[in-house]
Amino acid sequence: RGPVGRAQVCGARGFGVEKATMGGRKEAQLKSALQARADAGRVFVIGRRPFFATAYALSYSLRKVKPNTHLLDTGGGAGLELGDLARNDVLVAYSTYPYSRVTLGVAQNAADRGATIIAITDSENAPLALLADHLFLTTVRSYAFPDSIAGAHLLGNILVALTVSALGPEAVEQIRHNEHDI
Repeated sequence: RGPVGRAQVCGARGFGVEKATMGGRKEAQLKSALQARADAGRVFVIGRRPFFATAYALSYSLRKVKPNTHLLDTGGGAGLELGDLARNDVLVAYSTYPYSRVTLGVAQNAADRGATIIAITDSENAPLALLADHLFLTTVRSYAFPDSIAGAHLLGNILVALTVSALGPEAVEQIRHNEHDI
């Protein structure tokens, strides 16, 4: 694990959050993270403070095609939902400076149990990055806001879109059915 170990890193540098987030994206790295999520028995998502909305959006969207997707830390505690976490599960975790201790604790728990960790953070040296199997970097600096979640949200949207694409026509039909029910 870790950025110099086996984590695959996608970088983002610069001032335009969306442009910076997507600038260093490599197709093979996206596909590798996507495959981990597509093959996962369950997907757990956590994002604290400003990233809660981003984590919620990712879990809500992904749940339409992967029903075993779970949003963590919704008032039940610090990832207590991970008691039966297995090796074929995936944790998607969002955290940037100042890093969330809760998110890091959940990621450490997942790492200790052998789950795959997809980290979305701001530095290869971030505590979360050191635990990651797949690392996506995004800047939080923007012109309009001191801390922007736009890059992290963009990455979540792309990962959902790629998952739907990988799961094929059945996933599209499942979304269609879900939308009809709503």
